[in-house]
Amino acid sequence: MKWNRLYVDAGDNHAIINASSNAGKTVSFVNPMIDALRMTGESMIINDPKGELLYEHKEQLLSDGYDVRVINYIHPEEGDRYSPLSIVIDSYRKAEKEYLESKEEYTTKIKEYLDKINAAEGLQKQRLENELLEYKKYYAPEFDYSKAAMFLRELADQFFYDPKAHNEAHFNDQASSLFQGIVFLLLEEKSYNPESKKREPVPDEEINFKSVMETYRSGMETVMVKAGATVMKVPKLKFLLEKKRKKTDESYKKLMAFLSTGDKERGSIVTSFENKMKDVTLNETVLRMMAKSDFDVADIGRKKTALFIVVHGEKDTYYRLVSLIINQTFQLLMQLTEEQQKKTGKKRLPVPCNLIFDEFGNFPALKNIKGILTFSRSAGFRSFMVVQDLHQFSEIYGRDVESIIENNSANFIYLYGKDMDTIKRISAMSGKKLVWKSDKGSYEEAPVISTDQLQQLSMGDAVIISARKKAYIFRMRNYKKYSFYKNKKKYVPGETRRLRNVRVYNVQEHYDADQKINDAFDSKKDLLSGDPQLSAELKTGVEQLQEKQSLIPTAGFGLGAAK
Repeated sequence: MKWNRLYVDAGDNHAIINASSNAGKTVSFVNPMIDALRMTGESMIINDPKGELLYEHKEQLLSDGYDVRVINYIHPEEGDRYSPLSIVIDSYRKAEKEYLESKEEYTTKIKEYLDKINAAEGLQKQRLENELLEYKKYYAPEFDYSKAAMFLRELADQFFYDPKAHNEAHFNDQASSLFQGIVFLLLEEKSYNPESKKREPVPDEEINFKSVMETYRSGMETVMVKAGATVMKVPKLKFLLEKKRKKTDESYKKLMAFLSTGDKERGSIVTSFENKMKDVTLNETVLRMMAKSDFDVADIGRKKTALFIVVHGEKDTYYRLVSLIINQTFQLLMQLTEEQQKKTGKKRLPVPCNLIFDEFGNFPALKNIKGILTFSRSAGFRSFMVVQDLHQFSEIYGRDVESIIENNSANFIYLYGKDMDTIKRISAMSGKKLVWKSDKGSYEEAPVISTDQLQQLSMGDAVIISARKKAYIFRMRNYKKYSFYKNKKKYVPGETRRLRNVRVYNVQEHYDADQKINDAFDSKKDLLSGDPQLSAELKTGVEQLQEKQSLIPTAGFGLGAAK
């Protein structure tokens, strides 16, 4: 053993690290791993319970030219802002812009055709008319927001995912659909801006988790609506959907499906929705941090970056968001590899990325764990999963997925554990050897590493089992004894910043605006019943006012007071 060397597996291989409490995983494995990756210039996503890894490595990473990003759920004001909804919003706005540009180009082309048709005669005119019909058939612009819908579905499905909730799985899926419907409602919304005198989308900062929750709560309040001679009580959300959305809109389809469910089923969906949402909407400072994004997580694959996700070690309030961020980051990085394949012919990240997931077994399941482990290695994405024992895999993911995780991990490192089933499995994984039994005069099989040896490992010793190699016990050096530790830059406290208050979309304001218009019409309709011309003039004025409020007029303007 040479103490001036650091032994690594430089291949594209995942690893499982089995280490119970006080097994020395941080000083023996995690800290040396971060420094090894730093010295090779590879990117890192580091789950950091308590923030100790951030304090240990931030300054040296910055000194070595890393872009260090911090999503801090303990002290949000000390980190970067990150909204999981940013990629959905950006993708939707991009699609919207492309649609409007193509629509403008399409309109210009149609006008050119019409001008030519008006100036032509006979067969030439007929030919141009046929060309126009052909052009309309094949080149009419379509609003393709499918990528935004995919990002939103992945986000919501991960957020509400629970592989152990067999009986409640349907309600979790419906809660995911409810969440998606509200986000689409906000994305689709256009309101009149008196300054620009234009209908403008909801500001991106107002599309956040708090707005989703407030829109849901306000939208479920009931109002009295008159339809002819009938007066009925309906959720405010239903009223607004019928007034302002087409049946083909995503918000209409998803939210009307929710509103159409029976009381019992809807109650179960609401329970699932509120239970997941309340954990992430209680802390105002965290909500401010989640209102928008300061960086593009896909940059992790473009340049050397270290992303620390800091959470409480003893409280799991934001663990669901950690799993969400990791799943979302992987999704964006795999999209980056597809872009690289078009440019270079190789489906691989420009900068390799490593997920160091401490306390992996205590976090909600990653819905796409199969994809993360199966398809990522060749793309330059490695995972290092730290668990207390192997049972945590089956507890969170189930036996079938546990096998997939273990089969796709080429390296297994055992530091210490107390679970006997895990110890027996590791002993069996180490293989067999022949031992001479003098009393029997024959050889017998025995494990290469016995269960007693595993239970009695010294602090710093580790069993390493690698694919196609023999298992062995290795003495891992204490982190502070490595030569690179002596000259490391120490942590310097950074400045905190005051985070802006969360801007929230207000459904009530839009409901009130519609109510004023309807009341104005109702107050005059009796007086106008005998004067058709005046009635038509007023209706035109009301419709113009509704357009300014971005309301689509429908039959029947009768809206009663809320009760």
